[in-house]
Amino acid sequence: MEKLKHGIDRIEITDATMTGVIIEPTLINFFFGNNGTGKTTITRAIRGKNGLTWHPGEVPDDYDIKIFDRDYIELNFRSYEKLKGVFTVGELNANTKEEITALEGEKRSCDATAELAGSSAQKKKAELDQLLTNFQDTCWSHSATLRDALAQAMAGYGGRKVNFASQALAGVTPVEHDLQELKTLCETAFDAAGKRYARFQSAGNYTRLTGHGKTYELLGQPITSSSDTEFARFVKAINAADWVRQGHTHYSDTPDGKCPYCQRKLPDDFESSIASCFDAQYQHDMESLQAFYEAYQSDMNGFISVLEGNLTLETLPRLDVTEYKGKLELFKKIVAGNIRKIADKIKEPSSIIELDDVRTVRNEINAIIESINALVDQNNAIIDDKPAKQEECKKRTKELIAFTLATDIKVYNDSYAAISTEYSNFMRDYNKSSSRSKEIA
Repeated sequence: MEKLKHGIDRIEITDATMTGVIIEPTLINFFFGNNGTGKTTITRAIRGKNGLTWHPGEVPDDYDIKIFDRDYIELNFRSYEKLKGVFTVGELNANTKEEITALEGEKRSCDATAELAGSSAQKKKAELDQLLTNFQDTCWSHSATLRDALAQAMAGYGGRKVNFASQALAGVTPVEHDLQELKTLCETAFDAAGKRYARFQSAGNYTRLTGHGKTYELLGQPITSSSDTEFARFVKAINAADWVRQGHTHYSDTPDGKCPYCQRKLPDDFESSIASCFDAQYQHDMESLQAFYEAYQSDMNGFISVLEGNLTLETLPRLDVTEYKGKLELFKKIVAGNIRKIADKIKEPSSIIELDDVRTVRNEINAIIESINALVDQNNAIIDDKPAKQEECKKRTKELIAFTLATDIKVYNDSYAAISTEYSNFMRDYNKSSSRSKEIA
């Protein structure tokens, strides 16, 4: 029986391991043999269309040669590692499997990266939260004095740490202000019961004493008569001019013209003898001394009246007049002493006195009055323009808070910037890896 031929009439093997072998195949052919006997060599020759003689009328392009050998299995049969007994068939499917496997590996890598980046981002977010909490505590602690002193001017800051720290981070330009001065401004500007107050009057210059410069000289020198009568010389010799003058002043109108001491009748020329003891200059000096005494009392009592009148005024609640009262009492004491000294000088013109200085104390009192009036003027200016002063208080308070917390704010901002950058980087990696993982899925 003739064997059926189809397509290939002859195969000549020219492989280095099998050369000159001739095979004349039929329609169906079986090749058996141990490993290394040439089976694969034959299939490779057919696949490569090497040494093939085609049946008359047949050409290679008329056929699609299929070789199902070990090479085919390597290219077309792949198992899923995780699913036993499941295979892909076909070279295209095998390549797809490799791509899937690669993508699965990439997805696992993306998921791992996303998980690590997400975990790191959460830690950084926790650091930012803790950083803010610490800053809030620090601000609250370091601003205690300001909050106590300037509570009325802290509208918007609130009474909570969170609000206060938020306002502190608002970017206000730090400016140093005197806390006590600002406190006074705020207390006045926000005082619903605040009002204007009268200024203190100062002790002015001397008025009646003007022109008594020469009288001052009399205080430091004895006032005596230059009369040269026999009686005058006698009185001067026993240094009794002051006694004679005072006695005559008090007992000039003695009954029956008798001496008030010995009761003997006074001589007819007694008055003229007494008058001879005190010449015109003496009388002029005594008149000047008496005028000075009256002028001194008038001016000093006028000063005292003005200074005591200040204490009858309604004063600023925060005004301390203790020093003022002390200086005023000292001034009154010195004046009273000087008045006594002048009176003693009048009684004993021959005595020498020196008045205590009142000008220094008066000037000190006037300086205190200037300080008091400065506070009064400040208060009145605030009362006259309350709304604007309240806004000024708020602005200056914010500036002082920013100045006081400047170091704390800088430390927080620097740390926040550094941690935020790390957080953003981790979130970028997380989003990138998560997005890629979703694309693969």
